[in-house]
Amino acid sequence: MSKRLIIIIAVAFVLGLAVSAHAAVQNVKVSGDLKVSAIGRSGFDLGDADGEDESNVIMSQTRVRIDTDLTENVSATVRLLNERDWGKEVQTSTNVDVAGGASLSENGQDDNEVDIDLASLTMKEMFDSPVSVTLGRQELMWGAGFVLGDSDTNRTSLTNYGAGYAAIANRDLSLRKAFDAVKVNLDYDPLMIEAFYSKIDENQKTGAQLEDKNDIDLYGAKASYALGDKWGTMLETYLLYRNDKTPTSGSINATPDTLWCPGIRAVAAPMKDMIVTAEMAWQTGSKAVTAAGPSRSREAMAYQVTGSYALPFEKLKKYSPSIGAHMSYYSGDKNPADGTDGRGEYRAWDQLYENQGTGKIYNVLFDATNTRAFGFNASAVPMEDLSVKLEYTDVYLAVEPPGTHGVSVLTIYGIDGNSRTPVMTGDNQHLGREFDLSAVYDYTEDVQFGLTYGAFIPGAAFDQDHNHEVATQLIGTCAVSF
Repeated sequence: MSKRLIIIIAVAFVLGLAVSAHAAVQNVKVSGDLKVSAIGRSGFDLGDADGEDESNVIMSQTRVRIDTDLTENVSATVRLLNERDWGKEVQTSTNVDVAGGASLSENGQDDNEVDIDLASLTMKEMFDSPVSVTLGRQELMWGAGFVLGDSDTNRTSLTNYGAGYAAIANRDLSLRKAFDAVKVNLDYDPLMIEAFYSKIDENQKTGAQLEDKNDIDLYGAKASYALGDKWGTMLETYLLYRNDKTPTSGSINATPDTLWCPGIRAVAAPMKDMIVTAEMAWQTGSKAVTAAGPSRSREAMAYQVTGSYALPFEKLKKYSPSIGAHMSYYSGDKNPADGTDGRGEYRAWDQLYENQGTGKIYNVLFDATNTRAFGFNASAVPMEDLSVKLEYTDVYLAVEPPGTHGVSVLTIYGIDGNSRTPVMTGDNQHLGREFDLSAVYDYTEDVQFGLTYGAFIPGAAFDQDHNHEVATQLIGTCAVSF
């Protein structure tokens, strides 16, 4: 255990003793969870054979959370997070042991480091009004995470253990989701309004002080309204604005990169035990494709429809059978070289800060852009404390390929997060299909065991002589919450 972790635990213990002496005016809740995962993955380059397609590790994810009610309407939350692969305490990002066996903890650069996952202050009913304000690092999740839910998307991780040193190998499984933000909520039940500002990336020019000339800032506003009808319908409308001033090919502020994303979402229960959701969003603004050239006009759209239904058959009731379906579309571009079509519009959907498909192979391989997918799932409880789920997903290109063999119209990613250019047939849109089978066993009220197997079979869009390998994964987990 690193010195820093020992210090944090000691401070938390002392604070706990201090708080207990003032229990009449303060309420403190300590909670957390620990998850250990044994992960085996193979073929995540679909056959490129670059040596970065496999992962066989054991990973621990530990969180400790403290919630404090300071006064009647003021509260604070702090959550600490450590994510690490076993046996990498003294290795660099290329898995090389540190010279002399020195502990990286002495330099504050090992995988025993603890991240500040949440750190926020909430003030409710400010000035006797329906206004609540939350300041600090917090989770922002809209709906099912279609456009907002993970500050770095759920294919990578912001967990940082020092420059040049490795984070967890399977970054798409990271629990780190929070944003540094200020959020305002207005409760006019049945109307709810939310607005926020988040600093996504704070940068500086070489040798200069911190300033906002090359930062990434995110603004958002959402209104949701419960109709109160027999279907329990809820309607939402939202708007996101991202101002990306980071350099393009080394040129500071050469061309603006802005994105406006208005969207709508509806949730309803048209039948007993059935839930249907539909969401659609658009993107406008300007896209900085090159450092010297002019910005391109954004014209992109995406939508998603999902449904779930608990089967009402009396004879099967004890098994809690349920089925579901989903369909998603993310617009793409006919000319991937510059991201524009013949008229100059940039039509590729920007996945923003989505938080969907966690644990799926296709979520690692592909960005949420220039794709359309549909799938089905079925779940049941075959015996007490055991639940099983089967999922099927088919993935296609959204834009018809150019018809030229060997010309790639998309990028695939490996477990390491590095991009690869696959060899494509040029005359087919089918990227592949994925099967996932998972089981969860509730050992106690607090302890769960899980096992997931997944396989992604490349489709006819890929050249079978180069990208034909089936990507597979087997993940076993043991988790406890307290």
